[in-house]
Amino acid sequence: VNSSNVSVTIPDGQNFVDVSLTAVDDIHAEGQETLKLKLADGNYQIDANQNNTTIAIAANDTVVVNSNDSLTDYSLAEGSFRQALLNANAIAGNDTITFNLPAGPQTINLTGVLPDISGDVTITNSTGSSNLTLRRDTGGDYRIFKVNSGVSATFDGLTIANGLISDDGGGIYNDGGTVNVTNSTLSNHTVTEGSRGGGIYNNGGTVNATNSTFSSNSLSYFLDFTLNPIPSGGGIH
Repeated sequence: VNSSNVSVTIPDGQNFVDVSLTAVDDIHAEGQETLKLKLADGNYQIDANQNNTTIAIAANDTVVVNSNDSLTDYSLAEGSFRQALLNANAIAGNDTITFNLPAGPQTINLTGVLPDISGDVTITNSTGSSNLTLRRDTGGDYRIFKVNSGVSATFDGLTIANGLISDDGGGIYNDGGTVNVTNSTLSNHTVTEGSRGGGIYNNGGTVNATNSTFSSNSLSYFLDFTLNPIPSGGGIH
């Protein structure tokens, strides 16, 4: 039901009716939604105050079904990677984000910084890194992912690209968690202002990279030996 009218018959002599609502069980990532029910005027008397109710449907699912991205427009956020990541953070346990996208190479152009990864998650694309790129596009300078302390995050079958930040970790900043990169590519990340770890910066955590490529990741001022510490780790620091 979407902005629609639904008729409910209340038999003569009965002053109430039970209405059961069942959400559609689809697969794509959705944020919290609100449904408001309000009784319309008719051939009966309606209480002036108790004539409506509001039902909240919690954020659900972690399947990405489009390449959209938006920080503010829910019509674009629904089914997006950003929404899937928000849901994975909110839903307890080890969550898995998967992709159900049209055939052929797909690119998710980010319009702003993603939320930090705050819960254990596996982000896996079955079609391989050559068919899915997640990259910074608009919204200023930022890294692609930050993994919080104590969190385990696995990136599988992805190309993660174009991070740009005046801080450590252009592609992924691992802040004391466990990062597993498999069958993936991290490319074209840049850290500036003497920062470290163009592709990945590991701050007291664990990084495991398997069958993955690090290419065209760079540091600025890496030949300025007056800096302390000296910038290092174009691929991984």
